[in-house]
Amino acid sequence: MPMLLIKGSFHLSGFTAPDGDTVPFIPDYVGEWKLVRGCEKPQPARDGHVDIRLEGIDALETHYSGNYGDEKRQPAKFGDQATDALLTFLGFSDIRRTPDPHHPHDMISATPASVPGFILTNGADVFGRCVAFACAGEPPGPAAMSWTCR
Repeated sequence: MPMLLIKGSFHLSGFTAPDGDTVPFIPDYVGEWKLVRGCEKPQPARDGHVDIRLEGIDALETHYSGNYGDEKRQPAKFGDQATDALLTFLGFSDIRRTPDPHHPHDMISATPASVPGFILTNGADVFGRCVAFACAGEPPGPAAMSWTCR
């Protein structure tokens, strides 16, 4: 399956909180968002970031408001563990949570505030979310090219 490679970095500071299946990503060249296929294109924020929805992963939410008996949401510890696993995989450490009075979820910070990486995407979903594999470090080749995953 051909996939578009976009090089950039994963960021935490000042962005929406990531969870176990979504993480903010800024490409080195923001114009590459226009190359992502789909009927609804990803719409980058002013700083160029788009929240990447991980291909093939569906983790518990960190800001769910359903009713599960005494617990008024999905078990927080499992959503937090999924988030920590994703951030650690990408190269973040010293992950910290701070309650945010303006949002239903905690703000997350880590060391460093951003890490280099790349995504491989086949396109955006019907909501305009870029669905992709998230990879740490240097890409195997040039960005904005189609790669075949085998």
